[in-house]
Amino acid sequence: MRGPAHEGRHLEVDQDELLDETQWQMYSQASAAAGVSSSLTLPVLDTHGTVIGTINLYASTLDAFHDRLDRLAQALGASAAKAVSNADLSFSSRLVAAEAPRRFADQRDIDIAVGMIAASQHVNTATARERLRAAASRAGITELQAARAIRGLLSG
Repeated sequence: MRGPAHEGRHLEVDQDELLDETQWQMYSQASAAAGVSSSLTLPVLDTHGTVIGTINLYASTLDAFHDRLDRLAQALGASAAKAVSNADLSFSSRLVAAEAPRRFADQRDIDIAVGMIAASQHVNTATARERLRAAASRAGITELQAARAIRGLLSG
């Protein structure tokens, strides 16, 4: 069975397909047919701890990544703490995956507010982000709540 990777193509998946059990069964069957006995997905995080990509590793033996997770993550600049081995989508992993669209939307709101602060106050984005954090702290609200308030104030 040859898939997109063997044919030099990429495969795009929308957020509804991420939780489709049929897709994961197909992945599992295709992996087994290709001789994959273990897999490891290492998330790549930005400076805020947000997942911005992943590194997927595959091996033909069951214990290929055993006792190697930390070294692999360090060598590849990824996070060992949030690694997923053997495509283990437990219920908690599915909940995390289901939350991803909301987290991306929340991060987008924060990024837009930071951009608005930077533009209106003629500062760089690092300074604008720190000002957003400080304002949220002073107000006793989350950074997201502050970002949404600022967006409402500056866009109205």
